[in-house]
Amino acid sequence: LILYANPGESVIFHCTIMSFTMGRCPAVGSRLPKQLSRRVQRPGVGNGLPGLHLQTSWASHQSEGQPRKTPRAVAGTSGCSESSVRYYAARSREANDTKSYFAIAEKLHQFIVADGYGHNGASCAAFSAGHLPRQISREFVQRAQRTPRGVAVDPMSGIKLGAEDAVADAWKDALAEGFAECERSAVQGQKGACGALFCAVARSGLYVGSIGIGRVVIGTEEADASVLCDEASNPHCAANSNEARRWILNPGESLPSGPTRFLGGEDAKRKEPRFMGFPDVVRLRHASERRYVIMGSADIWADGLEAPVNAAVQAYRAGHSPADAVVEQSKVDSDVVAVVLVLPGALGTEHCQLPPHEDIALGLK
Repeated sequence: LILYANPGESVIFHCTIMSFTMGRCPAVGSRLPKQLSRRVQRPGVGNGLPGLHLQTSWASHQSEGQPRKTPRAVAGTSGCSESSVRYYAARSREANDTKSYFAIAEKLHQFIVADGYGHNGASCAAFSAGHLPRQISREFVQRAQRTPRGVAVDPMSGIKLGAEDAVADAWKDALAEGFAECERSAVQGQKGACGALFCAVARSGLYVGSIGIGRVVIGTEEADASVLCDEASNPHCAANSNEARRWILNPGESLPSGPTRFLGGEDAKRKEPRFMGFPDVVRLRHASERRYVIMGSADIWADGLEAPVNAAVQAYRAGHSPADAVVEQSKVDSDVVAVVLVLPGALGTEHCQLPPHEDIALGLK
């Protein structure tokens, strides 16, 4: 399906903003071994087409105590943009009964994973997957038109921003406003709730927006062919110390067992105002080495962060679909989707093949 979201009135809100250059992350910072264990992978499926493509996945949960089995990636897509950014997507179940979606906007270099939560979560996830790319892109174009790079200033100090920092500031605002518009529309028009992972590959860096309990993890190749593993998101749940501080728990209270931030879920947010729809936004500067970006549903990361990255790197080096490999290393019957981006080194250099930021408006036509 090719989805086109209608533009809506944007809403600005506060969100968590982080910006850093990739390196050894204190939370993870682990190197994967140069010699990776071998496993059989299924080749990638299909070719990516320009535009916004929606794919889906469905599964039930495995009961505790059963032996660990390996699921099979049943369908997906893959492609290579004109900028040499390769993308792969896979899902664990057929599309006829699903709560998890991915969307690929190739012309915009934007990628989405959305997972539905609870009753009617599938409709909220489908809506968000189709809505976020174009909404964020429109917000970026409008922000750039309102405040051209040559006159952009730091909102706190008033100091004029350099060209790259001005673009990064515009992306930050675009993600915040785009998620806000999606949240407003989801609360008004959708009965369910969902988490969402968004990634835009731009000349000035990699921009990640996240809400819910999915994860985005980055693997960066090093000179000895080992891979440095870093987190680009922090799931919004009880395990997140920032969420525990934000909730300001009363004596005897504890955080909910599920996600503490999500899109939609009007009834839940009415009953508990500490649930919210604000994303985390991260900017990552491009690396000189090849980089793997793994975006995945929560159950993909059940055995830790390294296993999915290991599977993706190994499959890509063997000429297979890294997204299939990520799905197939997760628990059987999990409802998961995975999107894996393989970024060539030196994307941010003078000879970068990514389109200029001004061309984002062309991708919306």
